[in-house]
Amino acid sequence: KLEEAEKAALPSHRGMKVIEN
Repeated sequence: KLEEAEKAALPSHRGMKVIEN
């Protein structure tokens, strides 16, 4: 999803991306 790519672009979102996955 584009949302995942956008989150990956942000450092703070990167940490949360792992939790979401």
